[in-house]
Amino acid sequence: MALTDRFDVPFIAVEENWGIGVYASVDPLVLDEHGQENPVLTRSDVSDRTATGVADPFILIEGDRWWLFFEIIQRKRGAPNDEHGVIGVSWSTDHGQTWTYGGVVLEEAHHLSYPQVFEYDGTFYMVPESLSAGRVTLYAAERFPDSWTADTTLLVGDYTDPTILRYDEMWWLFVAESADGPDDTLRLYYADELRGSWTQHPRSPIVSGDVSKARPAGSVALIDGQLHRFAQDNTEGYGRAVRVFRIDVLTTTGYHETEALGGPLIEGSGIGWNAEGMHHVSLVRLTDGTWTTAVDGFTVSRVFGLTYR
Repeated sequence: MALTDRFDVPFIAVEENWGIGVYASVDPLVLDEHGQENPVLTRSDVSDRTATGVADPFILIEGDRWWLFFEIIQRKRGAPNDEHGVIGVSWSTDHGQTWTYGGVVLEEAHHLSYPQVFEYDGTFYMVPESLSAGRVTLYAAERFPDSWTADTTLLVGDYTDPTILRYDEMWWLFVAESADGPDDTLRLYYADELRGSWTQHPRSPIVSGDVSKARPAGSVALIDGQLHRFAQDNTEGYGRAVRVFRIDVLTTTGYHETEALGGPLIEGSGIGWNAEGMHHVSLVRLTDGTWTTAVDGFTVSRVFGLTYR
């Protein structure tokens, strides 16, 4: 065999199997499955890609249809630790009991995840994570929900899980900084207009050197008149739990938050689809005052594959 010949080398890898669940609750900070059949979406529901998991769900209610936008995790051939994410959508017409997969709606040459979708002034927008591209990009829907166009670069830098918020006639953007290190720094920006320009808050970074509460874990929610921020707790490893912080002060000059619970809002259950961890929350308040929450979770398995050399 010549030294220049290429061949397949076997490998065994530990694979994280991510799925998506939906909870219904009266109290948005007390989440329980209450006998619901979860997960509602798994990799096997993805029919137009070879998926290894689905994660980062954002729920949006439009009329009588509920939408879930989420990351579809794909593994590149011959690269057991190299994943490429695209954005998919599913919908429900029975208040989240069953979901229909609608396909991939956004794909780029770089990895995409964390697809926060929102409506403003009659247009739907999406701000996904695009860390590998080195920027935070605002997308606008040409045709909702399956046609999106890059509209504006909001920030340039190594940021994960950008979380945008419209509050008090201003726009706010929370982003974890991930430049060659752990997700232990949370920065805050604000702007008068959605497209910017964006100014870094004088108290930013609002979290520094703390992997237990820096990286965002879903949209900021207004609960009982107060904003609540959700954060990944990665103390015991990536994606293990989500903590909640009540935002007491949010102005262009001040920021203060207080932990809202005595422990995690969600975490690995030790059994089943979310045995190892959970790392994302997306809350929606319904017209009857109850809440629907999309979450994700994962278990692990060992997989065999071939690396082409």
